[in-house]
Amino acid sequence: MKIDHSFVTDYEFFLRTVRKCANNTAVKYIKNFNKIIKICFANHWLDRNPLIPYEISNE
Repeated sequence: MKIDHSFVTDYEFFLRTVRKCANNTAVKYIKNFNKIIKICFANHWLDRNPLIPYEISNE
């Protein structure tokens, strides 16, 4: 599985449509996913952080 910007946007779309998550819930899931990605990046399990260009907005 390749984790990139399109994966994150698709995941957010999945949360909002299929799982019918409200905005705050979807943002919470994305923030938790970001924490996991940062841990993977710090341990050199990932070459780069795919969430750097992604903006998490709580609109």
